[in-house]
Amino acid sequence: GNGAGDACEITVKTVPWFGQATQPHQVYSGGTVILQGVAADAGTVPTANGAPVGISSATWDPGDGTGPQAVTDVSNPMALELAHVYTGAVGQPFTATLSVHYGHSAVKTASFKVVIVAHTLNVDVNLAIDKALWYLHKNMTRTVTGGVNVGSVYSASYNEYQATTASAVQAFEINNHKQTGNTATDPYVDDVNRGLTYLLQNISQQTMSGTADVNGNGYGLGSTNGNPVYTTGQIADALVSSGTPNAVVSTGSVGTENGRKYSDIVQDILDWYSGGACVAQDVGWVYQFNDD
Repeated sequence: GNGAGDACEITVKTVPWFGQATQPHQVYSGGTVILQGVAADAGTVPTANGAPVGISSATWDPGDGTGPQAVTDVSNPMALELAHVYTGAVGQPFTATLSVHYGHSAVKTASFKVVIVAHTLNVDVNLAIDKALWYLHKNMTRTVTGGVNVGSVYSASYNEYQATTASAVQAFEINNHKQTGNTATDPYVDDVNRGLTYLLQNISQQTMSGTADVNGNGYGLGSTNGNPVYTTGQIADALVSSGTPNAVVSTGSVGTENGRKYSDIVQDILDWYSGGACVAQDVGWVYQFNDD
């Protein structure tokens, strides 16, 4: 196809601060911001006429007069970045522009807002959060399981996916990147959707009864990993931090709890912990359900 046709095949977007497109990323004069953008839709490499559309190049113009600078690595369209030092007066705004060249000389752009603020501890915290969330985004593995998009974050130190994915999802959510956000303007919304789907695919039912089964449905829910007592609570944290207790698990997902509300799943997780304590030896919780 021609350039115009190819341009319909790709979506270029940048990361908004705190999930709000109108909010600029903070930096103090002389500080470094990572300009963050993606050139893909829903985490997939775009296609044209059935063939992959290769990104030939990408540039960031920081908007401070220094001029466009090339993105050195465009092999991952989900991580088009540039670390840039800004200088200026407190309150001075800048608009950086990401330009992505691909296909038959097609180009698409997106903007990234920055503002100079006074150097305080809170600004250092925000800069750290900004970099950390971008790190999690870059290190998410995006796949398709059972016909639905999933994503996970791996910890090599602990050979663990579920714990790190759950806490990554929670980190996005408490910084206002939620499922209810705008996928057209916030790449992290897709990350959260993928991460929650992955977690919901990796919980299983444990038959139980009695006072521990508060909702009386005959089972609790725990993580499927080898040490579920560690990770199940983190999955609950990710669900609670969504801020949408009445959200319903997609019936198109793969898992045991499709069609159920998040709040009901969290109740079953708490039931699982209540029924999974080893009371025979007054041990409490160890690694697995009712482990002594």
